[in-house]
Amino acid sequence: MLSFVVQLIVFVGVGLLLTAVPEWQNNVLLNAEITGWPGYFGTLRFNAGLLLFAYLTFRYLHKRYSPAKTLVVQCTLWGIIGLVIEGIFIGHPPWSDAIQYGMFVYWAVVFGAPAIFVLEQAKPVRLKLLVFIIGTDVLMIGASIALLNVDPTKGLLLLFTIFSWILICTIIVSFFFRAVGYPPKILLLLSVAIFVSLAEIIVPFPLDFIIFLTVMLCSYWYVTKRLSSKNMSLQK
Repeated sequence: MLSFVVQLIVFVGVGLLLTAVPEWQNNVLLNAEITGWPGYFGTLRFNAGLLLFAYLTFRYLHKRYSPAKTLVVQCTLWGIIGLVIEGIFIGHPPWSDAIQYGMFVYWAVVFGAPAIFVLEQAKPVRLKLLVFIIGTDVLMIGASIALLNVDPTKGLLLLFTIFSWILICTIIVSFFFRAVGYPPKILLLLSVAIFVSLAEIIVPFPLDFIIFLTVMLCSYWYVTKRLSSKNMSLQK
């Protein structure tokens, strides 16, 4: 029972650490929405509740699959759940101006990456990942405040927020690969992140959404096929 509670606290805590800064940039600095829904504190409470369910899905998957499969399915599942929530409750359907890829990766990382901190096999990368998360949080806060002073129209801050968190979440995904003993293709991940984000900004709907779905399906196929048999059969 104690192990369950400790893992739950760690999982939720890491998830909130991952979501606190981007939501602060979006809700507080860009939209001046602190209270209410979807204000800053309302979003954090909502995400804290969802993180409880995310931990339960992680435990369910981990009992049935290897750590590699568990992380792949956990991130994919919550990326899809995030797109549904964004489209129905927050007003970011596929035909809106929202960057679907960015939202997918954001949800996948916030509700999937905390699993790395409770998987025994991922212990070698935990400290580095934690340092990276805290370091980028501090950098994002400082840079956001500086950009807000430089450009009161918030245009630069919006671009910085979108691309910085897409890149940061993409690098965190590389830690996921390391956690299961698979060399991360960082340049490939970053190239995909930049390409799909730019495509969704430039290309009109529905082509932009088709590009996003195609890339995500290809990425999922690549991960599941290229993970070696050794990595896919890691003991729990």
